[in-house]
Amino acid sequence: MKILVISDSHGNFKDFYDVCIKESPEAIIFLGDLTEDAYEMSSIFQDVKFYIVRGNCDYNDFRTEDEKIIEIKGIKILLTHGHMYQVKRNYRLISAKLKCADIVLFGHTHAQYLEKKENKILFNPGALILGEYGLIKIENNKQIKIKHKNLG
Repeated sequence: MKILVISDSHGNFKDFYDVCIKESPEAIIFLGDLTEDAYEMSSIFQDVKFYIVRGNCDYNDFRTEDEKIIEIKGIKILLTHGHMYQVKRNYRLISAKLKCADIVLFGHTHAQYLEKKENKILFNPGALILGEYGLIKIENNKQIKIKHKNLG
């Protein structure tokens, strides 16, 4: 399964649309900071499964959770924006969440990050407002391939 990971679009709808077309994902994970962009995109790409959490700039979004755990092909993935874990200071608090998930995804810092500890992954796709995003591929044998990408 091919999963597109987006964070911090901040109204950059054109790039969000372009990356959806370019990557043709089976699922899209949106990690906050303009959930409105993700909901609008989900109405365009109705055949794609969307998983959305809100960020610190989504203060008017009362329908979306701050954090959730999903499971795709037997892999537990925690979604959060990261601001509640003070990720702009360090990754100590968010790393602790690796106890309850195989992959922890976050945004907020506007900086790409990837750390693998044993069979656990901590991943920030970067900020779409800066042309950054991530891809996750999960194979049937639970093999995970994860990478950072940049537009153009």
